[in-house]
Amino acid sequence: MVPGNVNMSVIAPTELRIDNVCCVGLSSHGTLLLHNPTTHWMRVQLALAQIHINGQPADHNISPFVVRPKVTIDPNSTESVKVADSLWFIMSVDCR
Repeated sequence: MVPGNVNMSVIAPTELRIDNVCCVGLSSHGTLLLHNPTTHWMRVQLALAQIHINGQPADHNISPFVVRPKVTIDPNSTESVKVADSLWFIMSVDCR
């Protein structure tokens, strides 16, 4: 059990850029590095906060990306989380 006054936080980038997600038939992905600087195991929940496509905000409720919703990070370690596009979604995008 972790005491209530322990400051626990995961170090993560503020943004993840994925290039070329509009290439029909080719999957693209990015890697999100999550670092746990504590001596405790951390269970992290992941969710999209914002999506920008070509610099324009997009509806994050209809996401073209697939990411694990929960990640467990070992103490004093970094976990790589793959964020990939979903080919079924990309195939339906009008790429011009």
